[in-house]
Amino acid sequence: MNVDHLKHQHDGIYQLIEEIEANLNSAKIESEAFNLSLKLGQLSGKLTMHLRSEDDYLYPSLKNSSDQQHREIGIRFSQEMSGIADRFFAYKSQYLAASKIKENPDKFIQDTKAIFDILMKRLRTEDKSLYAIIS
Repeated sequence: MNVDHLKHQHDGIYQLIEEIEANLNSAKIESEAFNLSLKLGQLSGKLTMHLRSEDDYLYPSLKNSSDQQHREIGIRFSQEMSGIADRFFAYKSQYLAASKIKENPDKFIQDTKAIFDILMKRLRTEDKSLYAIIS
């Protein structure tokens, strides 16, 4: 399987995370809440497309591999990502509206940092471990 497309999707996700993180301070939240909500929507869209690519092509390919290690990795990564996706989409639902971001800026910052930490660890794991075995 060619992973260039998946890596390209990661690049877009990394970029949006960086753009959002650049505005994660209490002084900017009020003025940037609308832009942050737009960027969260964009991130959600990119993440949804990425997950669909993995679920429709990558994981089935690994799960159907003749290599036992690949099958196990496909199952494990698929299950792990399901939990991470659920957490991200719950976070997104909570903060997609600018008014929700403004409501409690400190909690938004805390929750954003927490979910981004989880996403970044996962993306890096995919870059270093998962894609290396299928390239």
